[in-house]
Amino acid sequence: CGLFAALTQPWFYSSSFEAEAKFAIGRAVALSGSATDLEQKLIVAMRVKSLSGDIRETDFEKAMMNLIKDYPASKEPRLLLAGIRCQLCMHTNYLPNGDVRGDLEKVYALIQPILKMDPTNAGALHYHIHAMEPSHPERAVSSAEKIGKAASRSSHMVHMAGHIFNRVGRFEDASKAFRRAREIEE
Repeated sequence: CGLFAALTQPWFYSSSFEAEAKFAIGRAVALSGSATDLEQKLIVAMRVKSLSGDIRETDFEKAMMNLIKDYPASKEPRLLLAGIRCQLCMHTNYLPNGDVRGDLEKVYALIQPILKMDPTNAGALHYHIHAMEPSHPERAVSSAEKIGKAASRSSHMVHMAGHIFNRVGRFEDASKAFRRAREIEE
């Protein structure tokens, strides 16, 4: 199921992955008998997801929202849906003044309970930065300050702090984040 999710991410989807994606979800279905109830419902939700395209207001999104409602303490369904939604709306759903058109606010709503339960969750910090960067970067300063420690070996995660620090005028902190990200890459 995780392989299927990875192969069908909006930004990285390629039709050359279709056979492997179909195999992965088929294998997940075949093995689902030994899965937990949460895992079984996640597999069912993923099975109705299209291989590519927009998931907003589809049966997949409805199934994921039901899963989130049924398992409010589970982080993974929220992070998975937030990640997909974030990829769909990045760079396309900003108004000229930088405000989001609702999509990034939905990402924020998905990850906010995770940040309350686990304020150092790297995935939630990452999506919080993406969701707040275009219109409310000041609301993500705390996440920017934490993400470098929460995911200290991921150059992408470490550099995300620089996005927020630049937007709020903390240029030296931004430079440090970008330098540290480059060191990790090298």
